Amino acid sequence: MEFDKDQIKPISENSSTNLRNFKNDPVRVQKTKVGRGGKIVTLVNGLDVTSLEVKALFKRMKTICGTGGTIKNESLELQGDHVEEILDLLRAAGYRPKRSGG
Repeated sequence: MEFDKDQIKPISENSSTNLRNFKNDPVRVQKTKVGRGGKIVTLVNGLDVTSLEVKALFKRMKTICGTGGTIKNESLELQGDHVEEILDLLRAAGYRPKRSGG
């Protein structure tokens, strides 16, 4: 039995046919400060946060923006207003990002 790179779950033989292509799903990028003590946060929703590719992309986002961030509730959170940088980075990575909420 083979395991994925995180050694979490076994890989089935036909797993490649069952996987969704998340790059075709729309990705929403928005800035918000609701519930964060007045601090502005950039939220990225619509990515498969369990994917190793997305985790590597998130690390690249934090490096390019020069800020910290976390993964919470199926969304990526970056400290500060970095909507334009994230939109450009996601387009370059092959995703279809859209600005959300003003």
